[in-house]
Amino acid sequence: YTEKTHQASIIHLDKNEKLKGLQHLDLLYQAILKKIVLRLTYRSFKARAASEVIFHPFILKEYNNRWFLIGVVGDKPQILTFALDRIINVDYDLDIPYRNENFNGDLYYKNTVGVTVLDEKHIQEIILKIDKSNAPYVITKPFHATQEVLETQTDGSVIVKLQVHINFELERLILGFGDAIEVMQPRLLRKRIRKKLEAAVSKYNN
Repeated sequence: YTEKTHQASIIHLDKNEKLKGLQHLDLLYQAILKKIVLRLTYRSFKARAASEVIFHPFILKEYNNRWFLIGVVGDKPQILTFALDRIINVDYDLDIPYRNENFNGDLYYKNTVGVTVLDEKHIQEIILKIDKSNAPYVITKPFHATQEVLETQTDGSVIVKLQVHINFELERLILGFGDAIEVMQPRLLRKRIRKKLEAAVSKYNN
């Protein structure tokens, strides 16, 4: 019995022992800290085979118990996101100058739920209605930093507003609340969520 094991029993962190790629964390952290270019062997879910890319790492980001590496490939301008569990191998390349672009993660993700950052045209005002039983959870743990409460209704439900990209993670967040949440605006998102819920219900009608 040690103090360390005693502390471990008091604080329990959510983790997935089967999550791949975590062995790369320290190496990637050091590369970012020391501004070193990487040769990554990566295979996305859509790719048939892995490929090697020259990658300039900017930050590491954790979302929903998964880790992601954010940076740029070669001399291309697009910011890319690589899931650590899809990285097969990591090597340093000390011969290639690092692209020191002073990337600001807070600014990059300021209108994003999760890690999927879209064009600015996809940033919209999202109005959600949360039922009475879930309102305290959404107020004390906001969906996003842009969240603000617009109204508390007589039945105890609340209307909240977000200013975010409409991306996959936002949709999953909304769907995760089931019947406790209603998308009021925009109409496109409301329609999309309704279709997904109808498709889900149809699986239980068969």
